[in-house]
Amino acid sequence: MIATLLTGCTAQVNSVDALKMYSDKFGECQRLLHSNVDIPPPNLWFEALSNEDKLNVLGYLFQRNNKNCIEKETHIIYKSFTNDGNEEILDLFISDLPAMESMAKKRVSHLNQTELNKLQESYNKPFDLREVAKTLNLLN
Repeated sequence: MIATLLTGCTAQVNSVDALKMYSDKFGECQRLLHSNVDIPPPNLWFEALSNEDKLNVLGYLFQRNNKNCIEKETHIIYKSFTNDGNEEILDLFISDLPAMESMAKKRVSHLNQTELNKLQESYNKPFDLREVAKTLNLLN
């Protein structure tokens, strides 16, 4: 009992349990992504951007919000797979994420990052990028 109390926050999750947690959260984030077609809240900075910049901002927020949705579980799975000696399996889960995030970030690097962060704070859930862009008349 005392050992549990002393190690409660530092107890390691094995790879199988971490995978289950990751899978459950990934499914939750995907359901939200496909059901959330809400447009960003009114924001003068966003509204003043060109259509191309709006699309780039939405693409960046799409990546960032999806990453944030599953960030805790990604950290847990990374740590547990590493501790269990299964590092090579991690590529199945995280190999493309840094590259995609980097590309999205590069496309908004010329914009006001403070304003971008404010928008992300108010529009921080996964969303259906295609439907939101269509609603905002950003797709031809």
